[in-house]
Amino acid sequence: MREITILVLLLFFIHIIAENTFEDADEFNKYIETKDRKQRRRDQCRPCCEKGDMGAPGPPGLQGVQGAFGVPGENGNPGTHGTPGVPGAAGPPGLNGGRGEPGPPGFNGETGLQGPPGSPGPSGPPGATGEQGLPGIPGEAGAPGPRGSIGMPNLVASKTLSVPKNPVVVKESVAFTAVRTSDLKGHSGRGSSKDVTYDMAITNIGGYFDHTTGRFTCGVNGTYFFIFHIVHNRDTQVILVKNNDRQVSVHGDAGNNTRESYSNSVVLQLVVGDQVWLKLGGAHHLSSTTERLTSFSGFLLFAEQGTL
Repeated sequence: MREITILVLLLFFIHIIAENTFEDADEFNKYIETKDRKQRRRDQCRPCCEKGDMGAPGPPGLQGVQGAFGVPGENGNPGTHGTPGVPGAAGPPGLNGGRGEPGPPGFNGETGLQGPPGSPGPSGPPGATGEQGLPGIPGEAGAPGPRGSIGMPNLVASKTLSVPKNPVVVKESVAFTAVRTSDLKGHSGRGSSKDVTYDMAITNIGGYFDHTTGRFTCGVNGTYFFIFHIVHNRDTQVILVKNNDRQVSVHGDAGNNTRESYSNSVVLQLVVGDQVWLKLGGAHHLSSTTERLTSFSGFLLFAEQGTL
């Protein structure tokens, strides 16, 4: 059946070609009649001339020689970007690198603004006692004093720290000056006072002043002059007492923590055994340094003769 279909198609193509080849229809018709006769003859001898069944395939032939390489084709268009891959897991930390070379020195910065003054530090320990200074220039002679009364004959001068039964008092030089070289804090309660003591006595003529207790004990009847100077940077109160009786005092309040100086003085009549000293008011303080800002002085103006 397959061969007949191929033959019909072949005749159709020959017919088309022949129509276009022959010059007129008669010539073409003769061609067709001749062709029909030939076909009838083939049909009569077809049983003898038909092909037999296809035989078994023969063995494969040898491989042919490889042909030459073809001309390379043109580059294709770039492909589209693929989807990003999933980020990989973080790797382990790397090893520490070696220490680098020191960098060059930096430039000096600008000087900053001066800071606020700091609070005063605690007072240092008392310094060592310095050498005694040179004697001062003698002062001008004072005016002659009034003539004294006639003294008792054969009296012996004496210095008395305690009161004897029958003391005899004669004219004698008495003077002292004591200083503090450190701060002094009073008691916490306002009702309790504290005796002011001193680190050293600069002058103690007569030996009637004890700087460890801060008290002057009268050993010569007479009239005395006392003066004291106090320095502090806060509220302070100092009282001069005679036998524990208030005589004069100072009380001041220094603002803004600035040091202020206070002083007072008094003239007292004393008899042997009287005591004079300074007391620091309760909950008050006073300041002093190695500059000896706080001092207490007294001296005998004139003595009285007689007995107690």
